[in-house]
Amino acid sequence: MAAALFVFQLKQWRETASLQAELEALAPACTHATELRLKLGSAERKLGELQSLQKQLPQPNWQQIFSHISQSMPDDVWLDRLSVRDGLAASLTGASYTDEGVYGFVGYLKQVPDVAEIALEGTGVGQSATGPTTNFTLQLTLAKTAGRSEKESRHD
Repeated sequence: MAAALFVFQLKQWRETASLQAELEALAPACTHATELRLKLGSAERKLGELQSLQKQLPQPNWQQIFSHISQSMPDDVWLDRLSVRDGLAASLTGASYTDEGVYGFVGYLKQVPDVAEIALEGTGVGQSATGPTTNFTLQLTLAKTAGRSEKESRHD
């Protein structure tokens, strides 16, 4: 009986040693998993903070802004490019068949409530399939619209 128990105990020690070796082999993976869990927790906290900050930022009504800009364009003016930086500044490049079209566009944009400042950076001579054009580049500073849009909509 003692010999059978001794053999059984030896078998158990071998299994324990085998499991211990497997556990030791998995130790680097467990350490890496713990490290990744900590990084994930940190990233989730940062994401939460950034989302909270984003909610506090003014949210421009892009559809309204683009609508106002397009409605300000005389018939002989077209845009080739519109780029927005940081939600606060925009650059417009385009052309017109006449100089008056460009200056009229600038004048109309000065009346757009979404545009705080406008600067005509330059004009140049161009050519289209239908004739000579006046190319232009405009820099716009957009108005901070979050609070103002809410106030305006209440008065409508």
